[in-house]
Amino acid sequence: MDVLMQIIGILFWFVVILIPLVVIHEFGHLLMSRLVGVRVVEFGVGIPPRVWYKKWKGIIWSINAIWLGGFAKIYGDHDAIDNAHDLNEVNPKEAKEKYITDRLLELVEGKELEFFLEDNNMSYDSNWQGLEKSGVLSGEVAVEDLPKSDQKEYESLYNQLVTLIEWEMDSKINSGEVFYNKNIFQKTLIILGGIIFNLAAAFLIFFVLIGFVSTPTQPILFDDLNEIDDRVLIDSRSENIVLLSVLEDSSAYDAGIRAGDSLVSFSGIELNELQSFDKFKELVELNAGETVPVSYIKKDSGEVVNTDIDLKLNDEGKAVFGVDSRGFGYLVSLKGKNIGSSIGLAAKQTWTVFRLNFEILGEIVKAPFSEDKSALGAVGGPVAVGSVGNQIYSLQGASGILNVMGMVSVSLAAFNLLPLPALDGGRLLIIYLNRLTGRRNKKLEASLIGITFVLLLGLGVVILFKDVIGVVQGKGLF
Repeated sequence: MDVLMQIIGILFWFVVILIPLVVIHEFGHLLMSRLVGVRVVEFGVGIPPRVWYKKWKGIIWSINAIWLGGFAKIYGDHDAIDNAHDLNEVNPKEAKEKYITDRLLELVEGKELEFFLEDNNMSYDSNWQGLEKSGVLSGEVAVEDLPKSDQKEYESLYNQLVTLIEWEMDSKINSGEVFYNKNIFQKTLIILGGIIFNLAAAFLIFFVLIGFVSTPTQPILFDDLNEIDDRVLIDSRSENIVLLSVLEDSSAYDAGIRAGDSLVSFSGIELNELQSFDKFKELVELNAGETVPVSYIKKDSGEVVNTDIDLKLNDEGKAVFGVDSRGFGYLVSLKGKNIGSSIGLAAKQTWTVFRLNFEILGEIVKAPFSEDKSALGAVGGPVAVGSVGNQIYSLQGASGILNVMGMVSVSLAAFNLLPLPALDGGRLLIIYLNRLTGRRNKKLEASLIGITFVLLLGLGVVILFKDVIGVVQGKGLF
């Protein structure tokens, strides 16, 4: 039952955190397309089949059954008119035949016939619906194979539709509404639209947190408190020093102190009065080899524990308490001093997370060839996103979730910049290579995109399996 509730929680946070960011990404493609005059056929939340749809402002807006993302279907981008474009220059007759076949299939599979007829001032009545369901338009059934009572009516409708499609091709093959007819700058804007919107969304989230809400609590090393960016105010700070890490086989660890616990006093001295980590280090060294009273607060229960610690000596004769300067600090939340500061800090945070994504990616790429495989453990998929949502909300509330959304939004932008054909960065690379070579190999493009998509899907399944195993075994995913 606990596992079931955890899975429900993961699905909830997956929808709350990831789906809006994917929709924002696709909306970026839509807005940039419309900005340069390219038609968008459909904008969908989720993956078909459709649950609800409406045509507005020339675009089909749909909500779909499988909530694993979203899409913006851009006219002239790997569709029937795109397929006919290059062929039309070589063999116009063959191009038109191919366009008719591909377009009929699009109208059926995309459930666009109703809107196509509407654009041509025709009514989508029961006869058209019957033809659509008959299998004739998709090529699965020939008109001659239909019942004789339907053959004449459906053949007439079919011929009308083919004529309309021929007219459409003639009017659209050189149209400015089509993606492939735009210049390289306009294509770049469209392809980068999703990445730009993800970065903009992250910046806005960080700006709201830093400027108006305050950041989620985060650890800051004791000695770094005086070096905080002068554009930042400390909005709140933990009352006591928090041990961010505790070394195993040390005096503190043997006494039961763990990472996350708060240290209240040491040898009768209140530690929140310390001026630096060096002062604490001096206290430890003064009591080397002695038994000293220590008071600390357990992270999990909040219980105050008073105990005695034997400060054992290492091989060099120095006391080993179990904490160094990197594990000694406070939990703080921060705010910008003013709007200008908040804008600068939000931009800095967006860039820092963006850069960090590529640093981590570099470590992951190197991991299989090095002794240190720890970077592979940082790989997480949709389940990990949902799982971290559970953890963050319980610790940091809504501001923590917003912060995670900001970081995931940057990660989506960075991931899509990778030069893989199924991603935005790869598609942009193909466009530039086509421009340099002066020709386009659409079959090779389709093959590369298909292969990369399958590889990414396979990788996604592996990561998903890893995440699920982590949940079932009760292990942390991050």
